[in-house]
Amino acid sequence: MKVVSLVTRRDGMSRKAFRDYYETHHAALSVQYFPFEKYVRNHLADAGEIGFDCIMECWIDHQKALGILTGKVERIFAEDERKFMQRRARGVEVEEILVTGQPRDLDSPNLCKEILIVQNASGAGGKELSDSLMQWGRALAADAGGKCLRMTIDRVTGMKSDLLDGDALLTAWLSTDEAVLRRAAPPPDIKILAAVLSQPYETAQPQLAEGFGPGC
Repeated sequence: MKVVSLVTRRDGMSRKAFRDYYETHHAALSVQYFPFEKYVRNHLADAGEIGFDCIMECWIDHQKALGILTGKVERIFAEDERKFMQRRARGVEVEEILVTGQPRDLDSPNLCKEILIVQNASGAGGKELSDSLMQWGRALAADAGGKCLRMTIDRVTGMKSDLLDGDALLTAWLSTDEAVLRRAAPPPDIKILAAVLSQPYETAQPQLAEGFGPGC
């Protein structure tokens, strides 16, 4: 199961300091306690104050993860989170759908990702939104040519309160830092709630396997 959450930095902390603490301390702590299958932090690169600073993606048994975050582990994470984040981010369950490009591999921090958080403006069901995003995304990718290496849709399947009331995310992996998803207005049934460029940091599979266990 894939889970996405928006993480906001602590008041008075710079975005760079937030990213550095997340990557040098909190990510390693998380890997120690949670059995991630894949774990990515997308740190915002170009956005102003829009209410969050990182879009976290992880593949994990969500209910099992919530069961781990109790007692001593809860206290450890609450103490660490106070050092760099405003509040604990609530994970949202999503279904990832490949729009174009090769299946996902390890995200490199040398790449740029453009991410849109979108809302279904028509009130139609999830399948209709996915179809509309798929059609629009493929057109954008074709127009961008080699600048767009991959594109995915993350369709929200659970509660969406931690995604600015969004129904899906549209993500493009870019070969440059030039946005491609904002080149054309979306279809009438899609409302863009947030549009950001981000730098991904992913914990590689060997590190996930080696890191998990001692704390539990």
